[in-house]
Amino acid sequence: MRMVQNRRSIPSMPVLFAVVGFFVGQTRTAGKPPEEIDAALVAFLRSSDAEERAEPAKTVSRLAEGDAAAVAGALRRVLVWEPLPRKGSFVHPSVSEGSVTVSYELPEDYDPARAYPAMLCLADDGASCDDTIVWVKQVFTRLVRDFVLICPQPRVGCDFHLSNSGAAGDMRTLIRQLRRQVHTDPDRLFMFGSRTAGDAAWVIAINHPDLFAGVFIFSGYPRVPYAQQTLALLLRNLEPLRVLSVWPTDPQDGETFRGRLVAAHNRAISDYAKQSSLPIVGIEQDFDSGGAPPTLEETFALMRSRRRPFASNVSLWFRYPGHGQAGWLRQTAFLGEVWIDDQLSIHPAAGTDHNRFITEVIQSKMAYLEGRIEGQTVTVETRRCAEIELLLPLGAFDWTKPITVICNNRRRHHGVVRPSIPTMLETAYENWDFERPVAARITFSIRSEDAP
Repeated sequence: MRMVQNRRSIPSMPVLFAVVGFFVGQTRTAGKPPEEIDAALVAFLRSSDAEERAEPAKTVSRLAEGDAAAVAGALRRVLVWEPLPRKGSFVHPSVSEGSVTVSYELPEDYDPARAYPAMLCLADDGASCDDTIVWVKQVFTRLVRDFVLICPQPRVGCDFHLSNSGAAGDMRTLIRQLRRQVHTDPDRLFMFGSRTAGDAAWVIAINHPDLFAGVFIFSGYPRVPYAQQTLALLLRNLEPLRVLSVWPTDPQDGETFRGRLVAAHNRAISDYAKQSSLPIVGIEQDFDSGGAPPTLEETFALMRSRRRPFASNVSLWFRYPGHGQAGWLRQTAFLGEVWIDDQLSIHPAAGTDHNRFITEVIQSKMAYLEGRIEGQTVTVETRRCAEIELLLPLGAFDWTKPITVICNNRRRHHGVVRPSIPTMLETAYENWDFERPVAARITFSIRSEDAP
């Protein structure tokens, strides 16, 4: 058995943030029963119309007496989920597919008052959702006993090339709908894919690393053009995400060509991950790719993972606008034309450094976000982004002091920013994520002459 492994402990946020976050969660508004705030918050979250949400939002703010920390505490304990049949399905409106049927299976003791870990199970070509969920249960056995298992059919947002660029946001909207339907823990969402579904899992993980706590891939590889140069950029997106990729040493008859591709890509990825200190574990072993169990030690480590806490440093390479979010940093308008062509042919001139030339072409077609928070200063670097939005968490700053935002070496903002309860409520509703309240937004435009 050939095993290539790279273990890395993902750095946690500064101690100050953790302490602030603890006290935020414990805060209660003096003189106001928490039950009153909770009831108004439930009314807000159950209103599907923005105008209808305005009145309960005002009530939440009034009862909390402007205390954003009290609202953050209420969000963390809110209960808005209803009992569900143990097995069922719901329809997800998809940009690319029209509609997607999402099958689910709940733990035997499912209680809507409790948050459960969840596994997004991607179906291989030709496999049904029911068969996929059954197989995942067989592979992971007791490790997924308390998990919500979901399977979308057809798969969405899983190709590096999307014929409809709007489909890039399908995965985020699907996860939001899952959170609305079932009480899942946003910090413990995992993904599993095998063979062609494993290919899809690689692409989804690269495009949306902030959604997941861990990804398990069987016999899959990321299908992208000019893999050597493209993956050298995209794999950096996985810095906050644990990935376990397992592939067979000897592919089955009839799969020799694909098996060689899978092995070659995964070996190269594992080597790159080791050199770059990325949390990707690659395991090559002798097993039947149709259903052998993974290495237990690494699987246990994966399933114990949680989504990375707030990080002061974030970065992301992306192709479509719908992929443009890295934690607290989001692009809200794309600069120039989006790269939508399926084919890309690059011909370096004689005497040029081929690797460097191809890399520069790929970079020119993709967008980039990078942000760091140091004290009261936010520094942002972008490529091909026309408008940027900062979604600032409650414990990240001293809100009594000015905050300075510098983007592409130009100052975009300087001044005191106050936590906003309406912003906290609306972003919680937008993402259906109540564990990471957003205290304030800062939005600014980037003119073409200011952008790299």
